[in-house]
Amino acid sequence: MRVSPYVYALATWFFVAVMNACVKGLDHSVPLALIALSRFGIGFLLFCPAIIKAGGFLAVLARTRHPRKQMTRATLSLIGVMCSFYAVPLLPLGDASALWNSFAFFLLLLSWPLLGEKIEVRHYAICALGFIGVLLIAQPHGTAQLMPLVLILLSAMTAAVTTLTVRLMSRDDPELTIITWMFGVSALISFIWWAAFAPKDALTTLQALLLIGAGMSGSLSQLCMTRAFKSAGAQIMGPYTYSGIVFSVILGFLFFNEVPTVWMLAGGLLIAGAIQANHVFGTETKRSR
Repeated sequence: MRVSPYVYALATWFFVAVMNACVKGLDHSVPLALIALSRFGIGFLLFCPAIIKAGGFLAVLARTRHPRKQMTRATLSLIGVMCSFYAVPLLPLGDASALWNSFAFFLLLLSWPLLGEKIEVRHYAICALGFIGVLLIAQPHGTAQLMPLVLILLSAMTAAVTTLTVRLMSRDDPELTIITWMFGVSALISFIWWAAFAPKDALTTLQALLLIGAGMSGSLSQLCMTRAFKSAGAQIMGPYTYSGIVFSVILGFLFFNEVPTVWMLAGGLLIAGAIQANHVFGTETKRSR
């Protein structure tokens, strides 16, 4: 049975929300390196059958024409994930999800210096609207929550950079090669960090389940996003990006007794509106060409 790409798009952000809920449930009770290892290690294992079929790990890695960019992208992905995983337990899930959606505006602003794409005045207005939403969400928390807010925004910015880097590399490198570099290198760095520097305390059953849940849901989000892109193109994600905010608010309420504030709802609506406006304008521009 053929699954609609819109189902894949919605599932992408559902699994992202589940991953963040698992990380929040861990609440810094296990080393951050171990959470990152679960995230990338499980993802790597899921792609192993395809890697083996394509000739093996080294053969797939060797098919890149941009090894330095691949290494940079994998390292930045790991840094962004670590920033997000550290910040998520310190913020309400809905706030963290809404703030991370600033990714769309960083993507827009960085597309000119990194890809040479033209940015119009209305694009800057959309970004300004979205960042006003970010400020509304951040405002009630005060300076005590400044660090997690900064880390979430840093995670969103690194995600934008790595996404644009993938666009550049995808012109020459196979998709499986790009995926293998990211998951393989990130998992290797995480393992070295955990093995060399992190404490090795025994895990409880709940901690182990949450680690597996974070790794599985994060990997499933990647798989669903790939299927959605393959069926309908990258533009499909525009209207569905902010569904992650809704899923996060629901999970935060059900499992962490988090009630969204007026500030969060107002900021989330501004961010969602800005993302939708960017998607609409982008679609109109493509039709006019």
